[in-house]
Formats: sequence, structure tokens, C-alpha cells
Amino acid sequence: MLKKYEGIFEKKVSFTTRPAKKYEKEGNNYYLITKEEFQKKIENKDFVEYREINGHMYGTCKNELNRISKAGRIPIIEVDTQGAIAINKTGLEGNFLFVYAPSFEELRKRIGNRIETEEEFKKRIE
Repeated sequence: MLKKYEGIFEKKVSFTTRPAKKYEKEGNNYYLITKEEFQKKIENKDFVEYREINGHMYGTCKNELNRISKAGRIPIIEVDTQGAIAINKTGLEGNFLFVYAPSFEELRKRIGNRIETEEEFKKRIE
């Protein structure tokens, strides 16, 4: 969709406290910040949604959505179901689309690319 409608949509970049992975670029995949910086953003109500996963914090910042909107594009917010529920509770106008893998094997492959250990994978599936 991003390629087909280039210039109309833009995927938001999330904030996280976890270390960067080898293939990630700062500001392209995530904005990497400390736990203290993340906590300050929570206190300032900078996030439309945030949560802790496997000891690391992840969040969608209002300023990131505003940056995309001011550029004349529609933000695509990719989050899990808990994130979507939190965003919906804020009253943020949008359309929600649940995308699921066609099989458990495919889900394992997709999540497995982002999860480092088997224990983290099991927690994510739960």
C-alpha cells in the first residue's frame, strides 16, 4: 500500500527503549530512547498508546502523527491489538484493519524475525 499510494500514506515510527537490531536504522524503524526519556514522555502525555513488551517499552507519539499529517500524508499506525484498543479509546479518528497470518507457521515466521529468544516468542504469542 505504501508503494502503490506513495505520497498519500506514511508509516509512523515508534519509540522504544530496546537496543537496536543489526538491520535497523535510527529514525527509520524506531526512535531509540532511554527508559527515563520514555517515562518522561508518558508523564507529558506524549503517547497515543504505549506498552511494555518483554521488558522494553514501545509507544506511538502524538508528535510523530502530527509530523506526518502536517506533511499532507495519512499516518499508518502499525500496532498490536492492545495498542489499537488504546488508540481507539483516545477518540483519534481513523480506520482499523486487523491483519492476521494465514497460518500459525507463517505467524511464527513473521514474529520470529523480530523476536530473539524462544521465551520472548511464547510471551508474544500469549
